[in-house]
Amino acid sequence: MNDIVWEIKKGDLVRDRIYTGARGGPGMRGAEEWVYEMGIVISDIVYESGNQMLIGPSVNVFMFKDKRIQCCSAGSIEIISHAQ
Repeated sequence: MNDIVWEIKKGDLVRDRIYTGARGGPGMRGAEEWVYEMGIVISDIVYESGNQMLIGPSVNVFMFKDKRIQCCSAGSIEIISHAQ
């Protein structure tokens, strides 16, 4: 599993894609929405989480909007700018 190459490191500015689900109340069909939030990578690449093995590599990202730390997988984030 460690043979995946992912060019990401601490300090990189990223954009995370978050699924908000369908809008509307019970029984109503609303549009599904994806939102994009900016953040900064604060950890090295992780391949395991405690006693569980992750499907793919992930990093911890500090999200600017709500000031929280989120674990993001390679498929959900886009690198905006690399750290120097």
